[in-house]
Amino acid sequence: SDRDRALADRLRALRGERARALGLDPGVLCPSRTLTGALLTDPRTPGQLRDALGLRPWQWQQVGDAFCGALGLTGPGRPERAPRPPKEKTMADLLDADTVRRELEERDGWAGGTDGITRTYRFRDFVAAMGFLQRVALLSERASHHPDVELSYGTVTLTIRSHAAGGVTRKCLDLADSVDEYT
Repeated sequence: SDRDRALADRLRALRGERARALGLDPGVLCPSRTLTGALLTDPRTPGQLRDALGLRPWQWQQVGDAFCGALGLTGPGRPERAPRPPKEKTMADLLDADTVRRELEERDGWAGGTDGITRTYRFRDFVAAMGFLQRVALLSERASHHPDVELSYGTVTLTIRSHAAGGVTRKCLDLADSVDEYT
């Protein structure tokens, strides 16, 4: 209907404004097909909209208020938060010192131990370092595993550990590999 098209256009405009403010591609923030599909479900509450969109918590946090306002959805002052994913692994999933050492020997530039693995990357300037961090953020969000970050002009140091499990897990090594594929 014309009303649905107008609402979808309004949501796309709101998404575009927020994406520009964050320096992201609008499709990363919320894919267009997701917007259209969510409107077809005719959501009546912020929770129904959140579920229909299927966004990650960080995405919902960025667009939820604006989308609910545009659709006239009432509920708590802030949109409901998406449920947190289950905690990552348990102590049994921690890698032992020998395994971490062997794995790090196979990865250029990575160092550390069972409490975390670290690598420093150097870039020509601050903008290049920030571009790298944006790519790391997207990779980390996809993996639902986030490194600690230190930034100093053109130098970025990543430390990867599972805060939930209390040390290095296989997921930490997988994230390190993913980051290295982009450098």
